[in-house]
Amino acid sequence: MGVARQTGIVSPAYGVYRPIKTDTFVPEYVDGLLRTKPYATEYFCRSTGIRPSRLRLYPEKFLDIPVACPPRDEQERMVNYLHEKDVQIRRFIRNKRRRIELLNEQKRVVTHRAVMRGIDSDVRRKPSRIEWLGSIPEHWAVKEIKHEFHCLNDKRIPLSAVEREQMKQRKYDYYGNYPFTVSKRTKYDAVRELRYSSTSEPFHVWKFMPRIRQGFLDCVIYLYPSVEGARQGVAFGGTGFLVAMKSEVHSDLDDFWHQYAVTNHHVVNDYGGAPVIRFNAAKGGTSELELVKDDWLPHPDGDDLAVTYLGYRNGAAFKNTAVLLPHCISSAVIDEHDIGPGDDVYTVGRFISHGGIQHNEPCVRSGIISMMPSEPIEDGRGHPQECFLIEIRALRGSSGSPVFVSIRPFSGRETRQMEQETDGDKLAQLRMASGTWLLGIAFADLPYKEEVMKKVVSEGVANEEPTDYVAYSNSGQTAVIPAWKIRDFILTDERFVMARKMMDEKLEKIRKGSPLRPTAQKQEEPNELTPEGFEDVLKKVFPKPSQPVSEKKET
Repeated sequence: MGVARQTGIVSPAYGVYRPIKTDTFVPEYVDGLLRTKPYATEYFCRSTGIRPSRLRLYPEKFLDIPVACPPRDEQERMVNYLHEKDVQIRRFIRNKRRRIELLNEQKRVVTHRAVMRGIDSDVRRKPSRIEWLGSIPEHWAVKEIKHEFHCLNDKRIPLSAVEREQMKQRKYDYYGNYPFTVSKRTKYDAVRELRYSSTSEPFHVWKFMPRIRQGFLDCVIYLYPSVEGARQGVAFGGTGFLVAMKSEVHSDLDDFWHQYAVTNHHVVNDYGGAPVIRFNAAKGGTSELELVKDDWLPHPDGDDLAVTYLGYRNGAAFKNTAVLLPHCISSAVIDEHDIGPGDDVYTVGRFISHGGIQHNEPCVRSGIISMMPSEPIEDGRGHPQECFLIEIRALRGSSGSPVFVSIRPFSGRETRQMEQETDGDKLAQLRMASGTWLLGIAFADLPYKEEVMKKVVSEGVANEEPTDYVAYSNSGQTAVIPAWKIRDFILTDERFVMARKMMDEKLEKIRKGSPLRPTAQKQEEPNELTPEGFEDVLKKVFPKPSQPVSEKKET
């Protein structure tokens, strides 16, 4: 914002305005008036856009702003007054800067003399044998930096916006922003190391760099329009993932889980549809499951969800793992761990330009929670969708990707201890890491929308006017359907309940018909043995023969 003192051309993104009457305003007065803080605040309130750096103030909004119009002679007096004050202040600043430069130079000289020669000028000196270092006090030693300091550049931990704000109030230890530390002052624990800088400031470094566990990558499946397309790895379709829940009837079986495939409704049904699932096979390559659109059940409330029941899991055939249903995030978990904007999230999905042809090779992208699902956002079908917003750029093929939220160590919030893998579990069912939950499923991006303007020249003056066209660009915001939508759908839908019941009954018949029985003896309460009971035991142990041995016929 300012008065142009040159004649030329500017980008169409800028607004250009000219006074209707040239004798109404003094240019310098308008320049100072429109730069004041009250006017700047009014510009912000009348602008439209998502990001502060991309706000746009349209002419109709700008021209409605009231402006103070004092007489022209009074404007000229104000401008002259401000010019005199400006000259005085600039002269004062220039003199102060010269003085500051001299003081800084004096500080540099004193510092150089103290650290290079010591503060005792009478001490004996010796050559350091280093050309640029010169002579040093006789009792000083010279060593290489690597023998006295650790370099922590590869162990720095990024801080979230919340953590940086806490740093201002000194409520949070600083993590890894000091490149050097005195090596002897350390304190260790399981996953982090407390160190001190040369100025005795404490900070932490991780002993290991975090890596996303393989189970999170293996829970992803790819969706294709046909089996042939899946085998060829065509660049069409989307992403999905597997969810599993424990059987309530057969809870004693560690290898029996009801398994579901989850994706977006538009992935399965729109643009021709992609209902066929491609898994990673346990022996290498891929394995396809030929499904049709009707095999996927849509969410009853109209959410962009589609789920299909896969029966019980088969760990021998597929390499894929599954997210356990209890690890879907809920409002109780959000409240307990204070999860909100700024917390770390990452999504695992298909990068359609390089998703893998011979096997599924999912891509990991990370970001933060931008907005909680306080107000629904209307999707392309006109459905008010409850969703999170995360700062991750959505790409083609990523629809249906699982999104995980992770509470980093040292965040000051309690996290659950990491669960261990069960020995002998061939499928290696996914166990969630400490402080990690399924946040939801990615289904769309929130584009940045901007009106397309056209140039109109009237009486030699060029102006911009809005058109009926709109330009869309990727804002970097991805919309995520909450995981509790998935959990409630699977638990309460009558069709899924019936499918689980039928599968449990089928397995029950198989178990009853098997000739194998467990060899472990169930502990029973001891009963008092009566004489009659004792005789019964004898008869069972030593049964009376049905006929004399001598009467038995040889065969």
